[in-house]
Amino acid sequence: MKRSVLVVDDNVYLTRATAQALEAQGLQACGAMNATQALKLVATQEFDGAIIDVDLKGRVDGVELLAAIRELRPGLCAVLTTGHEPGVVDPPEGVMLMRKPYRMSELVAAMFKQDAAA
Repeated sequence: MKRSVLVVDDNVYLTRATAQALEAQGLQACGAMNATQALKLVATQEFDGAIIDVDLKGRVDGVELLAAIRELRPGLCAVLTTGHEPGVVDPPEGVMLMRKPYRMSELVAAMFKQDAAA
């Protein structure tokens, strides 16, 4: 069975490109444009990991979304992404923060490295 990854970014093109790149690496990918969509997906589908942009439009940012997702799926592997300079965003303990643009292979390795360490 393929591992499944949720991609959350309010940039539709980046969401699609990331999902396609994940699928090219043999993963299943599902995209969400905001926290509301992401939480609905997490409530109804199983995911092995999540890639979440820190700067989501709306009331909930990526860090808050990750906390809400982990209430539904404790221990879900996740990577936060950002376009900010290093040090601007403080990720939760044990969560990798990757700066855009990122290499897909590095992103996937970082997410599932957490899974192997658990």
